[in-house]
Amino acid sequence: MNKNAFTLIELLVVIAIIGIISALVIVAIAGVSNNAYDARRKTDVSSISKSLLLENARTATLYPITTSKCKIGGSGVDACDSSILSALEGASIIRDPIDGNYYSYESTTGDCFTISATLSNTDTYSYDSCIGRYITNSPSSGTCGPAATNYTIGATAYVGNQCVNGFPSNTNFPSIGQSITWICSGLYGGAPSGNCTASRDGPIIGTCGTSATSYAYNDSNFIGTICGAGSGISTPLSPSFPSQGGTTTWTCGGLNGGASSGNCTASRSAAPINGVCGTAVRTFTSVESSYAGYTQCISGTPSNTAFPALGSSITWTCGGVNGGTTSDNCTAARDVLSCYVSGVGIPYNSSGVVSGNTVWCDSTGGIWSNDRGKMAWGPNPSSTEAYGYSCVGLGSSYPACNTCDNLVYAGRSDWYLPTTDQLLNCYNTSSCKASSTLGSNWVEGGYWGRNDHWETTVAYCYIFYNGGLNACTKTYNLNVRCRLGQ
Repeated sequence: MNKNAFTLIELLVVIAIIGIISALVIVAIAGVSNNAYDARRKTDVSSISKSLLLENARTATLYPITTSKCKIGGSGVDACDSSILSALEGASIIRDPIDGNYYSYESTTGDCFTISATLSNTDTYSYDSCIGRYITNSPSSGTCGPAATNYTIGATAYVGNQCVNGFPSNTNFPSIGQSITWICSGLYGGAPSGNCTASRDGPIIGTCGTSATSYAYNDSNFIGTICGAGSGISTPLSPSFPSQGGTTTWTCGGLNGGASSGNCTASRSAAPINGVCGTAVRTFTSVESSYAGYTQCISGTPSNTAFPALGSSITWTCGGVNGGTTSDNCTAARDVLSCYVSGVGIPYNSSGVVSGNTVWCDSTGGIWSNDRGKMAWGPNPSSTEAYGYSCVGLGSSYPACNTCDNLVYAGRSDWYLPTTDQLLNCYNTSSCKASSTLGSNWVEGGYWGRNDHWETTVAYCYIFYNGGLNACTKTYNLNVRCRLGQ
């Protein structure tokens, strides 16, 4: 037997269709209801507005003035005062058909007013008697305006609006060095803004910038700011970058009556200099006793300034300056006691060869030629004293007088006949033999004796031979040695 019945799928399809149709019906009904409520709200706004217009026409007075929107017939801090209620009479009991909230009233000058209601979609529907029109506005949140900024000390009013949307809760301008905060109200049910702030400069003390610091020797420009932020113009306007090892100083002026900074200073380290040995690195003669015009260091400071002793040496280093390296060892030496001729050193009481010729160095540093031969030293007077004058006024008849003046020897020409005092330093020694002979009474090549004496003024020569004086009565010759000029 066949039985007719719906399948499960068919039943589900039918249920789904019924659900969709129900939803559409509900939405349509809700839309119709919201439209009905909004129509009621608009009618209420119109009724209240007309009541106020009629009352104003009857009494010819200003509308009640409010500082902000108030609720008509409400209670608490946002309720409208009794003057508005009396003007509305029966309209004061009109309330929103859904939530029972009271409608809003606003009049900041008393010349006109605004009555507002909130529609189902949160838009605001209002009547503005100033323009005589009904207006619908969407909610708009309060937004801070461009006036929320920092002003100079000389500013006296806001530049730009305090609010882009809404109205400021505080319109005061900030005092010098102070700030003002306000909130921009939301419009037509929009949320208020957060705090909006404007500030105004006060006196600012000048402060040094980050460029007031110490720079390395190889830096060439300031780093950072000459003066701190907002601290005025520096004096001088463009301070020069410090030279190596130098400093630059400036001040930063205060603003708005603020005091100037103290001195701001930038310094720059000197360039490193390596220690370098000087001209005193040499061998000094025995007669030199100080470095004199020779420098121990071309750069840097010597670690040892002592002068070398005879026959020894001194070593020092030249310290680097400003981080430069220290020199290697610098050394100066000094000869033992010596005479120097054409760069050749000859020890005291010794002989030496200079340019192929032998010279003598006596005990005081005097330099003597070798023996120039026996020569007449002067005339023979009638007295028992044989004497020889100096070369002054005497001619070539007495070669001893001019042989030294004409001598060119060992590269030098400044030889001269020695004085008696000088001759005493070069007698009867192993190297410097000041010999003399007197006719046949003296042995050829003999030496001056210990008791021989030379006068210093006219070069008298007393020759004591066997203790007698008469031996000097004959003409005599002396072996001549010349002394080098000092």
